[in-house]
Amino acid sequence: MKYEISQTIIQQTTQCDKEFNCLKSGNHPSCFIKDCVNNQVHFVVKHGRYCPYSLYFGNEVICTCPVRKELFNKYKV
Repeated sequence: MKYEISQTIIQQTTQCDKEFNCLKSGNHPSCFIKDCVNNQVHFVVKHGRYCPYSLYFGNEVICTCPVRKELFNKYKV
């Protein structure tokens, strides 16, 4: 499935070091979102890889990637 994300959101994602791989046909986001609060705070499963959009909060990891958050909010992936 090809995901449609607005250019505004893509332009906000200035630190993606994965070349927007999650938006390419047949690819899935590399981070699994395990919980979401009000479509704003997205908790992800720890994966051990560096990501400039990972924010550690106690024992949890919050995703701050604009594209990843929009993928979840729009497509629930």
